[in-house]
Amino acid sequence: MGRIKQIIVILLILGLGGGCFYLYNLIQTRPDVPVNTEKEIELGSYTETYLSLPDMDDGEELVDLVYNAEAAQLELYSCFYNKDKSLTMGYKQYIYNTEKEEFEVAYPDFLALPEFSSNNYVIEKLEYSDNGNLYILMHKLSDMVITPADDTSEEKGEAAESTAEAKGSEEKETQKDPEQVFYRYLKDKKYLEQVGVTGLYRQNSDGNILLAKSFSLFGHNMTITDEIGNSYTYNLNSGELLASAPGYAGNTSTLDDSYMYTMNISFNGIVKTPLDSTNTKVSVTSKLASKADESNTISLWAHKASLTAAKTASEANDFRIITHDSSVTSDKSKADEIYISCEDGVYSYSKTTGKLTTLLSGTSVIFGKPSVTQLRTLMADGSIYALSSNKKGDYYISKIYRPELSKETEKKDFTISSYERIPIMKEIVVTFAKAHPSLNVIYQPASETMAEGTIDSYSQILSDEFKNKNAADVIICDGIDTSKFAANGSFLSLTSFIEPLVVGRDLFKEIIYSEPTENVYTLPVGFNAYLYYGRASLIENSGSLDEMKNYAMNNNAKFFQNEGSFEIADIITSFYHGNIASSNVVDSAKLQSVLETFAALAAPAVEQYAYSSSSFSKIPSAEEANGMKDMRVASVGTILAAERLTELIKNSDVKIATANGIFEPVGMVGINAECTNTSAAQDFVKTMYSEEIQSSDILGALPLSRSILTDMLSEEEANTTYSGTGTKSDVNVTTEITEFVKILDGLNSSYYHDNPLSTGLKAYLELYFDGTIDAETAASGAVKFSEKESAYTTFDASKNKAPKILLIGSNYMLNAKMKDTLTNVLTAYGMEPNVVTCIHENMSLGDQIIYLTGEKYDTYTNVRDADIIILCENGANVAGAVSAAYHVEAYKKPDAKVYYLMTDDENSELIKKRMMVFSDITFIPLYGVHSSLAGTKSVSVSAIKKDGTGGDFMGYIDAMAIMKAIFKTDISDVKESLITNSMVTAKEDSELSTDDYFIKLNAAIAKYIKKYYGIN
Repeated sequence: MGRIKQIIVILLILGLGGGCFYLYNLIQTRPDVPVNTEKEIELGSYTETYLSLPDMDDGEELVDLVYNAEAAQLELYSCFYNKDKSLTMGYKQYIYNTEKEEFEVAYPDFLALPEFSSNNYVIEKLEYSDNGNLYILMHKLSDMVITPADDTSEEKGEAAESTAEAKGSEEKETQKDPEQVFYRYLKDKKYLEQVGVTGLYRQNSDGNILLAKSFSLFGHNMTITDEIGNSYTYNLNSGELLASAPGYAGNTSTLDDSYMYTMNISFNGIVKTPLDSTNTKVSVTSKLASKADESNTISLWAHKASLTAAKTASEANDFRIITHDSSVTSDKSKADEIYISCEDGVYSYSKTTGKLTTLLSGTSVIFGKPSVTQLRTLMADGSIYALSSNKKGDYYISKIYRPELSKETEKKDFTISSYERIPIMKEIVVTFAKAHPSLNVIYQPASETMAEGTIDSYSQILSDEFKNKNAADVIICDGIDTSKFAANGSFLSLTSFIEPLVVGRDLFKEIIYSEPTENVYTLPVGFNAYLYYGRASLIENSGSLDEMKNYAMNNNAKFFQNEGSFEIADIITSFYHGNIASSNVVDSAKLQSVLETFAALAAPAVEQYAYSSSSFSKIPSAEEANGMKDMRVASVGTILAAERLTELIKNSDVKIATANGIFEPVGMVGINAECTNTSAAQDFVKTMYSEEIQSSDILGALPLSRSILTDMLSEEEANTTYSGTGTKSDVNVTTEITEFVKILDGLNSSYYHDNPLSTGLKAYLELYFDGTIDAETAASGAVKFSEKESAYTTFDASKNKAPKILLIGSNYMLNAKMKDTLTNVLTAYGMEPNVVTCIHENMSLGDQIIYLTGEKYDTYTNVRDADIIILCENGANVAGAVSAAYHVEAYKKPDAKVYYLMTDDENSELIKKRMMVFSDITFIPLYGVHSSLAGTKSVSVSAIKKDGTGGDFMGYIDAMAIMKAIFKTDISDVKESLITNSMVTAKEDSELSTDDYFIKLNAAIAKYIKKYYGIN
């Protein structure tokens, strides 16, 4: 037994030893426990750097930036044109050498093919598929209108055949080359084949192919975005259409394994459209029946942009969406992040958590400048690469990446405030931020975050911030009365600071020192000039109003013949503000005297309704200007406008006045007196006057630098591009340019535009010039109007539970039953009615508005209380209708909606033009309902009431039109009982002789309504 025990003990010891060795071995060979060293992504954790551009030859232009996952390399492509850009001569491919950190020229086989040299096609976009094949979209250089080579019917799921395959057909030999072709370069076969993708041959309503502007690949699917923004996703194998989205995607569309992604119509969200081949058949026209669902939208932010709005077009064109890393060739579907790059910065959106994270702000990326647009944006190896360019032909290749964790010096905030987003100011902000990397530059237009986004609200916010000492370092002051802020010491005096800049940057001195105060507190980035030009004898006698009046009366001449009454209102309140005001307070008697003078000076062109933002007429060409018999105002706010005026000096018999010229500073900037970084704030001002900003194509005004303006005019005349050097170029400075610059040097009167008074004059001047009212009535009315317009901004009416609807109109259009009828219709739709009417017998709308807002019948408070205001008037009184619109615009709450119930009167389009420019009015068309009813055989004219309205029937027609336009109701849901009950129900109201005739009339009316509105 002892021996056995010993053996057992030895075995136990060996077992324990083996176990310990096994455990030791496990410990030594176990994988490391993953430690989460990943820093939480936050603003500032990413950075932008630039890749060095290759040395390019003259005439060489960059085309695209792509990532080749199989070769693990970043590729850059460029093209060469002939002299007139009618032929593409060839291409280059550059490959980025990561060790040398530079692009090197490579010579791929496919670029040697005839399709890529000496032809009239140019590469629009390239992208590699997962299997390494290269897809190439090419556009034709010429503007030929083409006929598609094949039937592209989607109902049969057919893909368009290649143009190459169509050769040899006698019928197709007569057709023109397609506007675009799509190739696939097969890497293994080293063969280029044309791809038939249905979306590349979509047509607009005129039969022209819609050019594809962009495409993205994911697996076997491709998303295409065309030139009008429609996006489609196809399966490359079957040709099936999987998804479609409407025409507002800009240049942005992409996809993953489940969705197509496009920007929404406001460019503040991403629309997800499911990839589904069963339910997406759409027409091959530009009128897209979309399956995109706006409710399936990833919301990004509140700020909206639009491709059609000048102030936000650059933003809308610069959005890019990335759904996957191009360097990953498998398991792309597992990617959780969507990346968005735009003017406002670079963002990531988590599909799982729904969190939007700012990786880099718009002040830290080069494409944050409105002048710079992303041409191509992609992700590879976890970094975002963007090829961008500006209109001058400068290129940038950005790498946006997350550097290795390191302790950065904490950046100090530097804030810039403005009421609204201004493109040139955003340009200055980004330029400044790039030059000050130690600062965290923050630019947030206040109107994008304010609850009540009016300029007056912003002014009050500024006042509070100055008081609480938390205002921004730099304030952009456009639209703000800065005098009160300067007077109370809120702004820093810039007088001594600006003096050396005036000389060193060659700035227009009179414009810099335009403030009526001893010190300079705000400075403009540019300016607009307003100059008289025209018939020499008139220009020579335009020194003062008295001189003009004497010349006009002695020579039976009219100075203003082309300017309408609206333009004259602007002329009076800007050029002659000193004649009508004392200490900036308008004097009614002085205004009356000026109006009487203008009766001798002007013969307003009533038909002149194509107003610009300044309302002054377009500068004619030299040929058009020869023989001018009047004097006009030129609004010069661009280099092109200035060049046109110098052309007039050189090539026509007109003259430009060297006196009376006025200027309007643009982009006013002030520095907070409490700013703790005055040096940086002054650098911001210096950036405004840099060569880059002053010569920018988005300045939106004339440059304040005299030398840059002279150079730009000289090079514009020579049809060249400004070099951006700020020095005299080799182009000759002509005598005309020198003379024009001297005129600008002589501008000594700042453009003081009294907006409330100008609006008041526009409400009365047409009535004055057509003899309806006298000068005293017009002057006193305009002054009272302007005072009330100024006062309304402090009015704060409590909102009603239900929208308060105010109907204003003459009894010719708005009969007394209208209120009851609209109330009945509102009730039928389940809305709580709150309808008020203002109707006066035998009074036009214009006269009535003046009456309502006058001392006798002060009902303008109704206008102030209303949520919805509906003007009802036929087109007989153009001046009265326009006057009414102005009064309503002046008195209404800022958020009130104004509608104009409009018939097809011969003057209705004229009224519409007038109102759309100067008032925020929506038109409700009636398309001749009133007039056509009178001509209907089943309803005699005698059945219509004496006032021409047709009793309750007309009220019902109007009510239905209002419901359809304002409340977007589906009128096909209206019950027939509602129609019947809304008809005239009493014999005495119908003015009919017998009950039988009344029954027939009522039936005819009901039938007409149902037919007109499509009610079953």
